[in-house]
Amino acid sequence: MIHGESDMASFDHFSYENLVGIRHYVTNEIPGIKGEIKNFLSDFIVQEITMDKDVIKTNDSDRDATPWNKPARNNRKYTSFVLRKFGFDTIHAIEYIARRLGIPSQKITFAGIKDNQAITTQQVTVEGDYWSQLVAIAKDNPNFELININYTHTPINTGDLWGNKFFIRVRNIDMEKDILKDSVERTMRVLEERGGFLNYFGLQRFGTHRPNSHKLGKRIVMGDWEGAINELLIPSFPRETVEAIKARKLYGDTRDPVLALKEFPDSLFYEKLALEYLAAHPGDFKGALLALPRTIVSLYTYSFQSYLFNEVISARFETVSNNLVQPLPGDIVALLDTKHGQMTKVRYVIEESNREMLTEYIKIGKAAIVVPVIGSRIRIHDKNPFMRLYEVLLARECIERQDFMPPDNDEFGINIQGVTRPLALFPRNLKLVEIADDDLNTGKNTVRLSFDLPKGTYATMFLRELIKQENQYL
Repeated sequence: MIHGESDMASFDHFSYENLVGIRHYVTNEIPGIKGEIKNFLSDFIVQEITMDKDVIKTNDSDRDATPWNKPARNNRKYTSFVLRKFGFDTIHAIEYIARRLGIPSQKITFAGIKDNQAITTQQVTVEGDYWSQLVAIAKDNPNFELININYTHTPINTGDLWGNKFFIRVRNIDMEKDILKDSVERTMRVLEERGGFLNYFGLQRFGTHRPNSHKLGKRIVMGDWEGAINELLIPSFPRETVEAIKARKLYGDTRDPVLALKEFPDSLFYEKLALEYLAAHPGDFKGALLALPRTIVSLYTYSFQSYLFNEVISARFETVSNNLVQPLPGDIVALLDTKHGQMTKVRYVIEESNREMLTEYIKIGKAAIVVPVIGSRIRIHDKNPFMRLYEVLLARECIERQDFMPPDNDEFGINIQGVTRPLALFPRNLKLVEIADDDLNTGKNTVRLSFDLPKGTYATMFLRELIKQENQYL
C-alpha cells in the first residue's frame, strides 16, 4: 500500500499490476511500443455486442432515434434504452437514474459494467413504464445520455451479451512509422500463434486509481467487517488526489467518522456513505457495509476471486507451463461454440488418449483450457493442475475453501459461487486500422486498432502486450 504525499515520487517504481497478480507477457521477447492510452475519451470507445452479434452503436444522429411521441406499450413489461456514457462509472449512472425515477437501483438491469475512462454504449432495461421520466432526463446529465427509449417484453440481465467491440488509439509513441507497424504486426502474429494473451482480470476490476478492492473483498469473505471498512477508507495510492490522501490519513489516525466526513471529498461517494452511517451508528461496521449498494459489495467479493484467478494463472505460467495451447494432464478443456466462440458445457479431462486432438482444437480456436475462478460451487478435481496452485495460494492468503460458502441468512445478497474462464484468448476481427502522426504530441505517432472480445475479457490485457509499460491506465 502507498500512503501520503511523500510517496508520490516513488510512482515510477511502483507497479499497480503486480498488486493484483498481473505479472507476465506472452510476447516478452518483443519490445513494447510504449505510448499512452485514454488521453481522450474518444481514444477508447466500447460498444456492446449482443448475443445475436449485433453491435450497440450510437452517434449524434441517434439522439433523434428516440420516438419522442410515446409509443404504444402493447403489454410490454419493461422500458428499454441505450445508455451512452462519457468517462462515467456504470454503477454511478444507474444509481443516479434510479434516484431520478424514485425506484431501487435493482429494478434497473444491464448486461455488464463498462470502462469508465471511455465512451461506451450498452443496453439497459427497467421494470415498469418509465418512458416519460426517462425522456425527461435523457440529456440533462453531461456524463451520459439515454437513447432509443422504448418498450420491450424481455429484460436485460447480467451476462446477456456476447462481448464488446473496441476502437482504441494509442498515442505518444516514439517510434518510426515503419518500425512501429512491424512491431505491432509481429506482436499480433506471435500472440495468435501462441494462443493469445493471458486472460487476466484487468485493473478496472480492482480500481484503476486505487486497486485494493480485492483486499476489501477478502475481508468480506472472512466476515471481518471492520477490516473491510478500514480497507475502504484508509489506504491511499499515488493516483488519488491530495485531498483524498489527506482525508484517508485523517481517518486512519483518528478513526473518527464525524471528523473524517468533513474532509472526504464528494467524489469518494461510497466512502462518504459508509462514514455517514458510522457517524450515526458508531462501531457498526457491518451496518456501514450494508449501507453501500449491494452491487458494489458484490463487486468487492468478485475482485477477491479475480485476484486469486490472476495469481493462479501467473503461477502456472511461471512455474508449471508457459505454453498456452498445450494442455496438461488433468486440465479441463472446453469446446467453443461456432457462433460466438465462447466456452460450451462440452468439456474434457485431458488424458493421453485425447491430448493430441484437443491440443489441435485449441490451436485452431475451437477449444480452450478452462481455469476455475474459485467459489462455493466450483469443484476442482484433485488431478487438475490448478488444484495444487490454489491450495498453495489459499494457504498463503490464510483463506479456506469453506469461506466462500454463503451464510444461511446472507444480508449482503452476494454471489461467490465462482465461474470458469479461458486461460488465454485472441481478439476476433482484430485490425490495425491506422498508423499516423499524433496531433496531440508533436513528432510522435499513434496506432489505431479495432477488435472484438467476449464478455468478461479486458481489452487492456491485450493492449499491455503491445505497450509493455508499467503504470499505464490499464
